[in-house]
Amino acid sequence: MIITIIIRGEMSMIFKVINIEDDPIKHGDIMMALKKCGVTQISVESKGEDGVNKIEMAIGEGEPYNLLVLDMQFPINGQYEKKAGKIVIEQLQKKEIHIPIIVCSSIRYDIPGIVGCIHYNEANDLYSDMRDLIEKAKQNINI
Repeated sequence: MIITIIIRGEMSMIFKVINIEDDPIKHGDIMMALKKCGVTQISVESKGEDGVNKIEMAIGEGEPYNLLVLDMQFPINGQYEKKAGKIVIEQLQKKEIHIPIIVCSSIRYDIPGIVGCIHYNEANDLYSDMRDLIEKAKQNINI
């Protein structure tokens, strides 16, 4: 089923987004920014392997996620890992899972093949950066 919403007077398909993030405050900020962008289907996983499994399950059910918002440091395989986001990206590439990725981290990253990186700071409103990168992601997929 295709659901449409109006964003700034334009018709857009709703994004089904998964956020891999272990900090509940940061996830709340990300969720608020996504909702301001018109996203209503938001899932969160705090561990990398759970996020990858959820992405695979959604593909298997014929309802894949349209976007991954990814932190770079979170638990993966039972241990806190500073390079967890890069590990998740590598796992998705290895499994040939093509999903637009926005990194949202307190450290600025330049990672080839992702939509972009948002520098996270609790004092900042993530909305404008998230909006711009969602628009960029939409141009790269058929929605």
